[in-house]
Amino acid sequence: MVIEVFVGLLLFGLALATVFAALAGLLGVLGGLYFVRCKRCGRLGVTKSTEPVAACTYCRHVSLAHPLYALSHVHVNVPHFKSSS
Repeated sequence: MVIEVFVGLLLFGLALATVFAALAGLLGVLGGLYFVRCKRCGRLGVTKSTEPVAACTYCRHVSLAHPLYALSHVHVNVPHFKSSS
């Protein structure tokens, strides 16, 4: 019973991701949104303009994505964990 529920949830998640990817691709073809790269890190992001973003969410909020890295690298320009000196 547990395995059937797990497989059902996994299939639902995959179907949802597939539908989202298809809709995002369709919007990209129609010009509703664009996939552009971040100027700082090169990651792909979604925006309404064709210009690359100056800094993506990952670049601006490193502590949210990797909190242990942000704590151990205080000298790096991280908005939430700047050194006091």
